[in-house]
Amino acid sequence: MIECQFKKRICCVLVLMTVFCNPLFSAPKRKNVFFKKGKVTVRYRIKIPLPLLKPKSVFQPFSQELKSRLSEMTSQYVANTAAMQIDFPASVVPTNTVTGSYYLYKTKRSVGVKFLVVSYVTHAAHPSTDVLTLNYNQHSDKVIQLSDVLQHAYLSFLSHYCRQALKNKGIESDTMLDGTRPVSRNFRHWNMQSRGLLISFGDGQVGPHAIGQPVVKIPRAALVPFLSEQGRYYLGMSR
Repeated sequence: MIECQFKKRICCVLVLMTVFCNPLFSAPKRKNVFFKKGKVTVRYRIKIPLPLLKPKSVFQPFSQELKSRLSEMTSQYVANTAAMQIDFPASVVPTNTVTGSYYLYKTKRSVGVKFLVVSYVTHAAHPSTDVLTLNYNQHSDKVIQLSDVLQHAYLSFLSHYCRQALKNKGIESDTMLDGTRPVSRNFRHWNMQSRGLLISFGDGQVGPHAIGQPVVKIPRAALVPFLSEQGRYYLGMSR
């Protein structure tokens, strides 16, 4: 265990509270709590809402996958902050507060979610925001990859389309060009709607913190030349 200068051990409690009221996913009033406890050099408070799903629904595997990915993300927060070994004054009890919000995307053939996870450490200049997305085929219990939906030279297409869309929003810089290079990592945050795709960019990926987390909407018509058979199915263009 890492010891900081003032050698305090503070319990770390990670709690993921689940609240969601969409009738499609409604359930009796209850709490579904993810709980984790440990000893590190900085106190943590992590509270992220999750969709609340009906017991034994077809979306339960999707819910478990969400919890697994959020657990991995929040564990990384703990490890990264502890590894920094920040020298706080003895009078300060440092705290890393992590909160979040989500958007749910439901089509006839898939369900997707986008999380904005906000982390703030005591005395930091500003919070940081990470994006986490997950797309799921609830009928086959399978996570949907972007490469399942698009084919051919789709990364070059996404790069070109997103660069133009961001320029139209006044976002032009070397950071933007680097953050939209045609590599899969730059387009790992995405979701499906019946009318097309949403590409989300993380904090600092295409510009300074002040611009937030830009989103580019790509209509279905522009995607047609790059859609795979699965992509056409997910977007409602084939049976």
